[in-house]
Amino acid sequence: MNGAEPYAAQPPLKRVEMAVSIDSFAIVAFPVLFEGRGNMPPLLSESAIWWFSSHFCQHSVRKGQGMRWLRQVEFLLLVAGVLMLAFYAASRVRSAALSNAELQRFKTQQRVLVTGPRGVALSTAAPDFSLWSEKRIKEYQESLAAQFTPAIGILRIPKINVEVPVLEGTDDLILNRGVGHVNGTAYPGENGNVAIAGHRDGFFRGLKDLVVGDKIEMITLQQTETYVIDRITIVEPTDVSVLQPRPHSSLTLITCYPFYFIGSAPQRYIVQAFIKDSPITSGEARVGFERGLGAMSQPVVTR
Repeated sequence: MNGAEPYAAQPPLKRVEMAVSIDSFAIVAFPVLFEGRGNMPPLLSESAIWWFSSHFCQHSVRKGQGMRWLRQVEFLLLVAGVLMLAFYAASRVRSAALSNAELQRFKTQQRVLVTGPRGVALSTAAPDFSLWSEKRIKEYQESLAAQFTPAIGILRIPKINVEVPVLEGTDDLILNRGVGHVNGTAYPGENGNVAIAGHRDGFFRGLKDLVVGDKIEMITLQQTETYVIDRITIVEPTDVSVLQPRPHSSLTLITCYPFYFIGSAPQRYIVQAFIKDSPITSGEARVGFERGLGAMSQPVVTR
C-alpha cells in the first residue's frame, strides 16, 4: 500500500486536520528524528529520512495546491463582489446623472416661450405639479419637445397658482402642453365669450377650488384683462350653450368632471367669468359664434 493513500482517501475536512497534524509533528520531531538530541544519535536511518522527506514534500505540494485553489476561489469571489459593488455604484451614478440632466433640461424649458401676434415673447412660469396625475406630468414633459404655433395669450389664475399659455385648438398635444382656445369662440382680447379647455388632471384640476368672486386674468400682447367668476356649473358634453356670447365680455373655462373619475369623465365642469364694466356684447359676436359652431364637428372633449 502506498504511504500517501490513507491521506488521499480522507474527506477534504479530514485532510486539512491531517495536514495540520503532520506539520505540527514535523516541527517537533524533525530535530530528534533526523539530528538527534544531546548525546543521542538520530533515530531514523538515511532511507527512513528519505522516505519521510519525500512523503512530507508530497503532502506539502498537495497542501500548497489546495491552498492555491482556495486562494484563487477567494480571489474570484472578491473580484465578483467588487464588480457587483462597482456595477451598483455605476447604476446609481448613472441614475443620478440622468435625473440631474432631466431636471436641468426641464429647468431650461420651464419658462415656455410663446410669441404674440407681433412676435413679442411672452412667458409662463413652471407648472405646479402637486395636483397633477403622473400620466399628465409625463405627457406634459414629452410635449416640451414638440413645436407649436405661437400662443395667443396667457391665462393666469392667482388663487390656484396657475399660469399657462393659451394655444389654438383642443387636441391632445395642445392640452398636454397648455390649455386650448375653443374654435368658434372669441379670441383673447376680443369682445365676446372666450372659451378655454384644459385637462382635469393637469392645468385645470385646481378649478375645483374656485368660487364665485375669484379673479382670472387673460394676458395678451396688447393688454391684461381681469375677469370675475360669476357662475360655476356642470353640464353634459353635448351642451354647447355655455359657449354662447353673454351680455358682457366673458371667459368660459371647460374641463371634464368629476375631477378624479377613473376613465373618461361623463360630464363637463364649467367656470364662467366676466369683465366688470365691459360693454354689452354686440350682435356681431353672436353671429360670429354661430358661424363658428358650424365648423365644430363634435363637442369639446378634454378627458
